[in-house]
Amino acid sequence: MQQWTDTTECIVCHSIKPEGIRICGEFICIDCEQAIVHTSVDDPEYPLYVECMKKIWISALS
Repeated sequence: MQQWTDTTECIVCHSIKPEGIRICGEFICIDCEQAIVHTSVDDPEYPLYVECMKKIWISALS
């Protein structure tokens, strides 16, 4: 994974942020990256993160 420092829309929160990572060409801002890493499966936000990650992988496979 490459650290990204461009102003791009986050696939998770849809905010325009200057820092984050790209996974299979999709941008995840640094705030969402940290939230994903520290979210437990019991957290109400967990299904949202799973769906966003699915979008990334489906996009990469098509």
